[in-house]
Amino acid sequence: ARRTDCPVLVELLEKGELPLRVTHNDTKLNNILIDRESHEGICVIDLDTTMPGLSINDFGDSIRFGANHSAEDEKDLSKVNLDLGLYEVFTRGFLQGADGILTEAELEYLPWGARLMTLECGIRFLTDYLDGDNYFHVCYPEQNLDRSRTQFKLVWDHKEKHDRVVVLLRAQAVVILPAPLNFPTPFPMFSYQKIGGHREWCCFFCECFSRFCVRMGNTKKFSVLYKSFTAFLYRIRAPPSGI
Repeated sequence: ARRTDCPVLVELLEKGELPLRVTHNDTKLNNILIDRESHEGICVIDLDTTMPGLSINDFGDSIRFGANHSAEDEKDLSKVNLDLGLYEVFTRGFLQGADGILTEAELEYLPWGARLMTLECGIRFLTDYLDGDNYFHVCYPEQNLDRSRTQFKLVWDHKEKHDRVVVLLRAQAVVILPAPLNFPTPFPMFSYQKIGGHREWCCFFCECFSRFCVRMGNTKKFSVLYKSFTAFLYRIRAPPSGI
């Protein structure tokens, strides 16, 4: 039933309608260092998965992990729901952080990123369960099966609440971005200049930055650097001359 959903974003990337950016690719809440006293975010960690990818997927994985109140292996699926309040808060922060960099196509397909990253994770949990639990650590025999069920329940909830999510996203975009965006239905395919030729440079840059950060002892300096780094990530279009 979800087979036709799976290639949507990859096909848009291949057509040049979504830009390739440098992405984190593991945007869970527990990959953010939080100050013990102020409770404010200090920096993002776990940069080993940083590589060229889609900003939509970074947004989507954060929503998958953070926009619900249930445990990842919750057995009672009635407790597993997409929380639109949390979705709205994260969307607002994400758009503020992106600071107008995202294209109309990226903004339009943010809900797809949340749905597809959740579906992908559910498939991975189920595959690992069927394969004998070789990848994800488990504390009991059917934990990966329970994990997959929670993800699939969230995918269903994403689909059920899709129209409300689009309205929410439109409202946040109007408030935060300098000019209101149009979100026609059904979604059209926006043209965007195809990006290529900088994969190796992106990976090289991220590797150098990751190694540098490991050597940083001052977390405040690290925080400032990472803010500059994240602002730079979504602006990468082509390698600078001489690279």
